[in-house]
Amino acid sequence: MTSATDGASTPTGSWAGADFQDPPRTPGGVALCGACRVAGSCRLGVEGERLDRDGVAVFELTCPRDQEGGPNVAHGGWTAAVLDDCLGHLPCCTAC
Repeated sequence: MTSATDGASTPTGSWAGADFQDPPRTPGGVALCGACRVAGSCRLGVEGERLDRDGVAVFELTCPRDQEGGPNVAHGGWTAAVLDDCLGHLPCCTAC
């Protein structure tokens, strides 16, 4: 079966993200997940996200103090989590 959305074959016939809705955003344009909506900001420290003129995704972020592995050093777990979060935001960046 082929999806009308992207031409990919899926068991249900529709793309998994076909029902995607644009999430609420911060003034910096950051799409907020369910947990961060309550806080009103990204708890991982993503402060801005946008597409530049060439279509390259640009993320502005700061490692929160409570995510440091040592003084002024980002913890490896935070690094992995923020990378995962930013990659997950790429579909949202078309609306940035």
